[in-house]
Amino acid sequence: MSAGAITSPMDAAVAYFEGGYNCAESALLALSGDQTTVQGELQRLATPFGGGVARRGMLCGALSGALMALGLHLGRSVPGDDEAKARAYAAGEALLAAVEARFGSIQCRVLTGLDSRDPARPDAFPPVKQRVCIPLLRMVVEHTRELIEGTVRTT
Repeated sequence: MSAGAITSPMDAAVAYFEGGYNCAESALLALSGDQTTVQGELQRLATPFGGGVARRGMLCGALSGALMALGLHLGRSVPGDDEAKARAYAAGEALLAAVEARFGSIQCRVLTGLDSRDPARPDAFPPVKQRVCIPLLRMVVEHTRELIEGTVRTT
């Protein structure tokens, strides 16, 4: 999927997701900015985080991808950079708190009401994807973009 004609990260994330990428891949790729030289690596990095981490229903995959994007943009490059570490942690906490406040949980299985490992899941997922996952993905990507750009306070 090329997000070239897409104007917003939220639209890019939805286009990735509807194009077959998982939730974590979609969020990370949409938020990676001009990191096009490493998009394949970023996608591979995010792959096992889909479905609430390896389809275990734990942390929402969109959140996992967004947290990786926060690290990419705000994280530290050397062990002693405590300021960057604190900034990334604060942004991550702000994102998790915002999602929990709006959706009531950050766990995939709670948000979707699905057991990702259930053999019946493929039939049950399409309506949940439209009703829950896409609105959540859009909110997560928009809020993360604002955190990266510094337009949302983290404290």
